[in-house]
Amino acid sequence: MGPEIDQIEGYLKGADTSMYTVAVTTVRFLRGGGEQKWTGETVRLKKEYVSRSYVRTLSKGRTVVASLTGVAIIAAIVGRSLIPAGDPETNIPPDTGAITRRGPFPKGGLGRRTLGRPYSPLWFPPHLSRP
Repeated sequence: MGPEIDQIEGYLKGADTSMYTVAVTTVRFLRGGGEQKWTGETVRLKKEYVSRSYVRTLSKGRTVVASLTGVAIIAAIVGRSLIPAGDPETNIPPDTGAITRRGPFPKGGLGRRTLGRPYSPLWFPPHLSRP
């Protein structure tokens, strides 16, 4: 790797008595040299060159809070879907006395109108014409 490396981040793939095998994700350099992103290339490092190592773990408190929040959201969604919209006996609309009827389709189909005039929202059939 080189003498100017301050820190290597990655995933430990294996270790034996004298070497670590690491899938490298980031390399930080000494003296403000910045950092380099890697894409998981495998590197073997001698244990004698490693001064310290650490393991990143999830925070137990944050994990519990996130899990409980997710469970609460799912419970709210499921709970709302199980509650009916209302009592079907009390939500009956009043009888308006109106009767709706549908007749057969016109002979020409539902396409172009056969009244001789093109359809326009401002055109009224003769029985609905304005005074």
